[in-house]
Amino acid sequence: MYVTTFYSFKGGVGRSLALVNVGVALARSGRRVLLADFDLHAPGIHTFDALKPPQPHAGIVEYVTQYRTARASPDVREFVYEVEGASRHGGRLWVMPSGKGDAHFQASLAAIQWQDLYAHLDGYFMIEDLKAQWREAFQPDYVLIDSLTGHTDVAGICTRQLPDAVVILFFPNEQNLYGLRQIVADIRREAAEPQGKAITLHFVMSNVPDLDDEEQILRRRMRAFKEALGYDRLTATIHHYSSLALLNQAIFVQDRPRSRLAREYRELRDAIVAQNMQDREAAIRFMRDLLAYRGVVREGGPAPRDTYCRLVTPQGDRIDARVVDERLADIEQNFTQDPHVLMLLAALRDKEGNLEEALAWLERAIAMGNTSGAALLVRAEIRLRLGDAAGAVAGVQEAFCSGPLEYSQVVLVLNILRQGGAESLEWLTDSAAAKSLSPVELVLISPHLQFTAGGQRAAVELLTKALGDARLAAEMRDVARKNLSLALIGLGRFEEALNVLFAEPVDTCRLSIHDAFNGAMARWGLTGTPPEDLFRRVVDLDEAPAAAEPFTALFKEGANYQQCLAVAHWSLGNLQQAEQYISQAEQAALAQPQWEFSCWRYRLVSPSDFAGDCRQIRELIAGRPVRPLFLAGTAAAQLAEQTSPA
Repeated sequence: MYVTTFYSFKGGVGRSLALVNVGVALARSGRRVLLADFDLHAPGIHTFDALKPPQPHAGIVEYVTQYRTARASPDVREFVYEVEGASRHGGRLWVMPSGKGDAHFQASLAAIQWQDLYAHLDGYFMIEDLKAQWREAFQPDYVLIDSLTGHTDVAGICTRQLPDAVVILFFPNEQNLYGLRQIVADIRREAAEPQGKAITLHFVMSNVPDLDDEEQILRRRMRAFKEALGYDRLTATIHHYSSLALLNQAIFVQDRPRSRLAREYRELRDAIVAQNMQDREAAIRFMRDLLAYRGVVREGGPAPRDTYCRLVTPQGDRIDARVVDERLADIEQNFTQDPHVLMLLAALRDKEGNLEEALAWLERAIAMGNTSGAALLVRAEIRLRLGDAAGAVAGVQEAFCSGPLEYSQVVLVLNILRQGGAESLEWLTDSAAAKSLSPVELVLISPHLQFTAGGQRAAVELLTKALGDARLAAEMRDVARKNLSLALIGLGRFEEALNVLFAEPVDTCRLSIHDAFNGAMARWGLTGTPPEDLFRRVVDLDEAPAAAEPFTALFKEGANYQQCLAVAHWSLGNLQQAEQYISQAEQAALAQPQWEFSCWRYRLVSPSDFAGDCRQIRELIAGRPVRPLFLAGTAAAQLAEQTSPA
């Protein structure tokens, strides 16, 4: 329950009209709303045709009168009526009027001495009990209070004891400024009282003439109010509206929803909602704003959460970091059962670097039913960053088997599996996520699988499936064929790799640099001897003009390309060039450390393993008896060992 008081120092600014329109707008957006008319001397809520009770209804004056008589709070339900037809989307609207307005009303009102009530009859606790009854009886999302004007006891109750927020409506003249200074100061001072609280203030300039401010009169008045009342910007501006519909007390958000006045009332509604961290929509919007801006747009630059710097939101509001944390604490308390909100809380804590707390919120969100692939993936990623590799691998396996994933999510899964040291990946091929991928996506993820033998076996199965799909375009078939040959060579299935690369007889001089190199490595693996003709084709294409091999230029600067050229030149006896290329491979890997495909073992390897493979190639170039790791355990390797000198 979020209590908001509408207050003006003077009448004539459209306070009650604003309250009614905001209340109806809230109810029409699915909220449960209670309107309470504390403007006891000039009540107005019940006079709107759409809000009138079937017959005069007891309200606040009768409630207080019964309390004074019985020395106990009466049942608030007897003093509230529901308005039918003003709500939508599950919203509801109730009114607690000022009173019946009958012959006894004025006498009863005159008999209420608020100072005496508070001093001798526990008036403070009467009001607190009234709030508690509102909450219990109606469970409203919002209570909107129409306050008495001026400096009065009732105004003090409405602006300090009851509300979470106060909407200050004013016409920008000197009389209103004079009266509002003290009211605003008292509201702000409430936060320092022993039982006080921080009350949100909304400043709304109302009944503003829509005229050309040629002499900047309005601008000067606005500046004077801003400086005297201490606000950064107006929450809303309600312009004067010349329409006879005002005589009929039309509720503009309902009767004339496309009018400018209705739009301005809805903007005020949205501004009130935005400050209420009990409101799910507001809480979600606030956290999304923080995810987008926190730590990015701060006065003085990025700062830790516990410093009292100021955050600038997309709406232009400036909020102390202390208030940000208070709001997040409120959200945590209010939405412990909401998986979507818990996911956002986890994302915020993750962004702050508080991984343990982020993981705790994620675990709770998943336990509450958010078992989406996205949630499971984020949890796995955080587990990995916390050093729980086994938990991360188990988590992504759960995500992959839970249902369809987007391509980017699948790539994230594979990266986590790689960093987590997963070995067996054959389970991927029958998973729900893999089955949901298109043939093109299967081809595109296959390079990310090739960091273990299990991953390469999975890649072979997925690529075979993609190549068997008639929907796969010709250019993607070439990519699939290349990726499949890499996986087969890495698995020691050299004859199969050659069949994929050279499914049809082809002249060596017509081979691409990729097919020539991979064919050379597969034939080396099959026969135990590096084939000179294929490696010669690789070197010739590297030295040829770019037009001869247009795609070569795209890869020439890469560490893998340089490594492959080092092996090719070694096989041809060009040892100086081989040394040059392996040095360039090492430099490229150092300049951009990342997992690289290594031709020494035909696997995707870590930066440290790639560096180790380059050192082994140096040994090979130096004439020492080393063999590429992709040959280990193969018949070709055994043959090489048998024929090598003792």
